[in-house]
Order: sequence, then structure tokens, then C-alpha cells
Amino acid sequence: MFNIVIADLEQSHTLSIKSYIDTNFLQFKIKRTFSNEKDFYKYIKNNSVDLIIMEIRFLGLEFFKKMSEISALYKDTKFIVYGAVSDVPYLEKALDIGAVSYTIRPVKPVDLDKCLNAYIDYVKAKEALIKEEKLLAIEYVQNFKVFEDKFLSVLINESIFDKEEIQSSFDYFNIYITPPYTVAVFRIDSFRKHIINKSQKEKHLTILKLLKIIEANITNSKAFINLFNEIVIIIGGENELETLL
Repeated sequence: MFNIVIADLEQSHTLSIKSYIDTNFLQFKIKRTFSNEKDFYKYIKNNSVDLIIMEIRFLGLEFFKKMSEISALYKDTKFIVYGAVSDVPYLEKALDIGAVSYTIRPVKPVDLDKCLNAYIDYVKAKEALIKEEKLLAIEYVQNFKVFEDKFLSVLINESIFDKEEIQSSFDYFNIYITPPYTVAVFRIDSFRKHIINKSQKEKHLTILKLLKIIEANITNSKAFINLFNEIVIIIGGENELETLL
């Protein structure tokens, strides 16, 4: 159910639109009609509204500014606007500041149908986008390690130089290493010869085993798989590399 208000200086216009919607669009609930701007603002300020159907000049000479303010304050509230033929440039501009559709006065049923269906299509598209973004967010969490490893790979290849960016990325990926930092690379010798009779899974497990050994034995560090035969580790603290090895 969508909550609607209708606003027009001519009350007969609002009643006509209300009557048509009440009869033909049961998914819309007309909460109020307004012919006075002050009453309109008082209601909008204290009530949740999905859609405002409004004559373009109802808000006076500064209607663009006032529409923009409403859109900024209530991001989910949309407009359907209408006006005279001479108002078409303004009606078209309203599409950039919260209107989903417009039509010409007097508002004909067929045109009102198009406008209301345009709003319904807008809501469906928005819901589909929200669903897609939620699924993408879930997938992002599931693949978080991929992005962490990519950051570390870029870091050790000296593509990031800004200390604040490095630290903010460390914080984001929950990497806690105390400076100064040492970078060490562990490679499996004769890797191709070693894996010649191994399956892909066995090849992957080999490097994973090495990663786990390193992680278990070196603290204050962050290790990651850089290649199938290579582990890179960033080590913090003052210890000499030979001691750590």
C-alpha cells in the first residue's frame, strides 16, 4: 500500500484525482488532499508519504527549490507533477528533482494511469535493485579474502605509497601489524617438478599447507598466497629477518 497526498490550489482538481485513484488503484491510499501550502508542509513534516501528486505551481514561485528540499529531506518520497502546456519545461525539469512522471492539466484518466504506473514501475525497479545489492553484499562478504589478498599484493608491489591509505586499509581488513615492516617471500623450489603427478586440488593444498605453517609460527605478521608456489608475508616489529626465519 502506497501513501499519497494530492496538492492543488483548486480543490476540485484534487477531489477529481482522488476519486479516480480510489476507484481504479486500490494499492494507493489517499491520506490527505491539500489546497493550502501551509497545511501541506505541516502534514509532510509529521507523516510518511510515498508519493505526492501536485500541481507544479502549488508551492509558489520557488517550487523547484521547495521540491528539492522535500526530496533531500525525504529521499523515498516521489512526485507526480502536472501543469499547463506552457509549464512543460518546468515539468520536465522536475524529473531531475524527485518527480517520476508528469502530465498536462486538466489531468485525463489515461494520463493519470500512465503516471501512476510509472511510479509502480519505479518502485519495482528500486526493490529489484535493493535485492540485487543485498545479494552482492553477501557475495562480497563471502569473497572478502579475495579483496584482502589483492590489496596485499598491490601493497608489496609498491603500488600504494600513501601511509594513511595503507593504515586505513589495514584497519578495514583487520590487519594488526606493528611497524616497522619487513616483507619476506617463501617459494617452493622445483615446483613444476614437484606437482607433475599431482591434481589441481593437491597443488592448491600444498601451498595452503605452507601458508598455515607460516601463520602458525610467525606472530605480528600477515601472510597470503601470491602464486601457486609462493607465499608473501609482511612481518612487523624490530626482529631481524634471520631470527624470524
